[in-house]
Amino acid sequence: MVASSETLTRGLVILHGNRLESLRDLAIEWVRAHPLSPLEDEVFIVQSNGMAQWLKLAFAEQKGLGISASMRFTMPSRFLWQANRMVLGADSVPETSAFDKSRLVWRIYRWLVHELPAFAEFSAAETEAPAHSFAALRAYLGDASDVAKCFGLAQRLADLFDQYQVYRADWLNDWQQGRDVLRNATGEGAFLADVSVPDGQYWQPALWRILLNETSELGQQSGRSKVHQRFLSALSLAKECESEWNLPRRIQVFGISSMSTQMLEAIAAIARHAQVMLYVLNPSPHYWMDIMDGRELLGIHRHRHAHKASLPQGLSSEKMAMRVNPLLAAWGKQGRDYIGLLYHYDANETSHRKIDFFEAPREVEGDTLLACVQDDIFELRPAPASPADRVPVAAEDLSVQFHLCHSRQREVEVLHDRLLDLMERVPDLQARDIIVMAPDIEQYAAHVDAVFGNIETDRARYIPFTLSDRRQRASHPLAAALDALLRLPDMRFSVSDVLALLDVPAVRKRFDLAETDLSTLRRWMEQAGVRWGLHEAQRSSLDLPVGFAANTWQFGLRRMFLGYAVGEGQAWQDVQPFAPVSGLEGALAGKLQALMLALERLWEQFRCVHTVAAWADNLRAMCDLLFDAEDESDRFILLRFQEAIHDWQMACSEGGIENETLPLLVVRESLLSALDSEGLSQRFLAGCVNFCTLMPMRSIPFRVVCLLGMNDGEYPRSRKPMDFDLMAGRYRPGDRSRRDDDRYLFLEALLSARQVFYVSHVGRSIRDDSTRPPSVLVAQLRDYLEAAYCLESDDQEVSSALLDSITFEHPLQPFSARYFGVDPRFFSYAEEWRNAHNAPAGNAANVLPELRLEFPLSLAQIENFLREPVEWFYATRLEVSQKQEEEADFDNETFSIDALQSYEFGKELIEAARLDAVSFDETVARWRREGRIPVAQWGALATHDLYNNAKKVWDSLESIIGNLHALQEPLEIRVPTDFPRVEDWASSLYCDNSTPERPPYRMLEWRPSKSRGKINKGAKYHYFIRLWVAQVCLAAQGIEVESVLIAADKVYRLPPISKERALQQLALWIQAMEIGINQPLAINRDAALGYWRVRLGKIKNVDAALAEAAKIFEAQDKYSNSQLERHPLFWRCYPEWSRMSEGFERWATELYGDLVQWVHSEAGGDAHDDAE
Repeated sequence: MVASSETLTRGLVILHGNRLESLRDLAIEWVRAHPLSPLEDEVFIVQSNGMAQWLKLAFAEQKGLGISASMRFTMPSRFLWQANRMVLGADSVPETSAFDKSRLVWRIYRWLVHELPAFAEFSAAETEAPAHSFAALRAYLGDASDVAKCFGLAQRLADLFDQYQVYRADWLNDWQQGRDVLRNATGEGAFLADVSVPDGQYWQPALWRILLNETSELGQQSGRSKVHQRFLSALSLAKECESEWNLPRRIQVFGISSMSTQMLEAIAAIARHAQVMLYVLNPSPHYWMDIMDGRELLGIHRHRHAHKASLPQGLSSEKMAMRVNPLLAAWGKQGRDYIGLLYHYDANETSHRKIDFFEAPREVEGDTLLACVQDDIFELRPAPASPADRVPVAAEDLSVQFHLCHSRQREVEVLHDRLLDLMERVPDLQARDIIVMAPDIEQYAAHVDAVFGNIETDRARYIPFTLSDRRQRASHPLAAALDALLRLPDMRFSVSDVLALLDVPAVRKRFDLAETDLSTLRRWMEQAGVRWGLHEAQRSSLDLPVGFAANTWQFGLRRMFLGYAVGEGQAWQDVQPFAPVSGLEGALAGKLQALMLALERLWEQFRCVHTVAAWADNLRAMCDLLFDAEDESDRFILLRFQEAIHDWQMACSEGGIENETLPLLVVRESLLSALDSEGLSQRFLAGCVNFCTLMPMRSIPFRVVCLLGMNDGEYPRSRKPMDFDLMAGRYRPGDRSRRDDDRYLFLEALLSARQVFYVSHVGRSIRDDSTRPPSVLVAQLRDYLEAAYCLESDDQEVSSALLDSITFEHPLQPFSARYFGVDPRFFSYAEEWRNAHNAPAGNAANVLPELRLEFPLSLAQIENFLREPVEWFYATRLEVSQKQEEEADFDNETFSIDALQSYEFGKELIEAARLDAVSFDETVARWRREGRIPVAQWGALATHDLYNNAKKVWDSLESIIGNLHALQEPLEIRVPTDFPRVEDWASSLYCDNSTPERPPYRMLEWRPSKSRGKINKGAKYHYFIRLWVAQVCLAAQGIEVESVLIAADKVYRLPPISKERALQQLALWIQAMEIGINQPLAINRDAALGYWRVRLGKIKNVDAALAEAAKIFEAQDKYSNSQLERHPLFWRCYPEWSRMSEGFERWATELYGDLVQWVHSEAGGDAHDDAE
């Protein structure tokens, strides 16, 4: 039977209940029993997308209506304005009020910029208030030349006046009439002196009057408070619902835990002409409005819920709070105010039906700890006065649990394992039954993707999940690109900035680039010397001096195009060609150039001021110039952005600044905030574990409710009120407070959990493992649990056993042995870590099976072993390397040249001179044209030392090789010849037949750096390792070679060694390598060389030499780092010198003794002579 207008009873029906699913079922049954006509929409007013989605799914289920259609979900403020227009007429109430925040901000901005600087003081006659001025605003803004400051203040003032319209409409009415006063909470005493506007704030009433006076009569009537009064008057005067109003015949307000007085008045007025169902989530069936301060402001004289019989009346709020549940007293202020305001409407003539639907949690969910806590709140039950009266809880009860971790990453890793355990223990638990909330989900999004998203969907460990409440700019590449482009005047145009744009599919599609092209482009950018800046002019716009064009995009692209034209040809007009751009790949350079020209065009436009219309045209042109939508999500973002441009243009027009010229910085936030605004279309409850932000009025019941990030100082979230917010400190019921919102939200989260309430926070410092406190709300919950409950087997006098059993302090790392030991409280589902801990018993003592060297060896293998035997063991045997590739900085030009770069540059100078006869000056000039060295004088300073060092080496090299002949082919090394244990080729050999008394071969090596240390002035023996290894192997084969090391400060001529000595040394090396491949040797190269420096010096004392080695190993001076810091792998085997000292002397002698004596003998018997 289809209901008619006569069968649908008008009035306000307020339904209280403590379980939201029960209220939901009641709403479904109400709609089923009293359906609207087929073409009518069922209107639901909700506060969040999550609530709307939850209701839609419930109606669509088979046990619901089987279908969810003709249902309109809307937000309270949007519905109220639409109702205002329906009742008062679209001609009387504009679609957007002249005092809407989006319009008000531009009106205030215009006034601050143009009128405030010259504004004269108001006279007392004009304001009917004490003389005052806008001196405070003028002092803050100065001459209003800083448009960013003006716009920021305009935004704050628009937000403040918007709040006044909702929560302090009576103030605005008084101000409009020239009475600069602040009414108290009951609306009485408006003219008392003690509620006058505070000194220094008289500019607020004056500014409000200015905004009113510059608005038309119709515009003044469109203010929210004026429209509200007209709306209430129209509804109260009409006896019947006017047909032209087109108000919905039924309105259902569901799951809203706080509404302003203005909204409640409007709903009550609409209830005269429609059926209004108000579903209220009330934690207790008892009257609990008198358990907190401020109860007298509610003015409650009658209430529908009875006082709890055991509670005495007339107590102060402090004493009353001691007689009721402390959690409700601490967290329930927001709900108390809302429910208290609703009591005013229970006796209203429109409220003809009162329905309560309360269910005791313990009767529904059983006697779990969670259900008991919820039941305590339900019954207003206080904590017991004596420990002996505490309620026992089963030891295995984990319905409430707390987890302490070292970081957000660990919080998510632990959560993943705990959810897997829950799903294993509760077979019917589905992913959709779990919600995970955090104060700001953006801070956890990357960690959730890294943990939950890194597991293949076909693995048993995979848990489907979805992330809600993310800003579009953080989650969608195209939105992030729009954000970056609207900051072009301040952008550096670094390589990373441009690559980030090219990572956006819509940008690549516009410029006909494939994703596989990006690696080529990245390589070209880096090698062509591109770092940042479009060109010299763009860099100078960032307050840099002119004349710095190197490493810009113009610099790099010119190199690419010249390289495409001439290849490895000569420089042209001071541009060095970049040869890798060639062939068919050259088209990529053209596409990159097209992108950079487009960005340059936008940069030129965006750095100037434009009118609103010009900005709208430029922004639309930007979208056409840079984007070609790749998929539906791209098209949606671009459509949202186009709509944001249109809405902003309309707001500016109605704000009176359509002809103003504006900079980009006051334009972008208005546009970008529209992309991030939450609408009812956001994804939520998609059948997966839902990760979302803790938001007010999202008290949807879930079987498992998890809270992450419950850290002290981060939750409850706080927002410091503005200094000029007159509502601060003047509380009224219905006012919104971020901290009160969060307290009540925590209470709702606790009450909406049906089986498990999971709380996690960063309880340990990741740096020093120190304790970090949880949120004060978590601490209050733990204190209550400790006071009210105990374990069944617990001694009543011991209060901490329960908390210990439900609190888990997790290790720093996910692979900790605690997760794979005997404690069942700690576990992990990560097979990769489990396999590592469950290694075969034979390896329990960390003993590796013996491994023999593979022969023949190469010179490089022996050299690498001698450079650091411990690292060679890890690299060769365990394939572990401590060398971490430092990511090169390709976003900044070179400012200095480090030691390694200096060495490489010096080698390049010498090789260019030796092989290509290129002068040093020309090589340095080429580096400058390639953008490889610092610009201007910095480049000269940076290359001065390396140039001089390389010049000294080159002069010595020329004099030495002048009489030598280079061997055409390297000499073969086979030691011994019958069964070679070393086999390689020796290069850099020269022949000298002019001096028969000397060996025929010279082996040359040059290093464009000094061979003596800065501190001890001793020779850097490790410079000689490569020569020493080659010379030993050649001598072992019977080939006499004189080695020559040419350094910037000295030329070393090292004599040949005998075959017998070489074979002996080679045997010692191979023996050491055979041991060193099975266990790390007790030796460190630098410590050993320091040991020998003392042994061969003036002291020649073994104990002093060992002390020097220990000093080097542990860095007992302020000039150097310890070997443990330089080589972290030593921590695994020799974390302290005492562990190494036992075999140190042997290996120092066998591996490095002959090398040091060989070099020492050439240095004239004193390795400590000053550098030449």
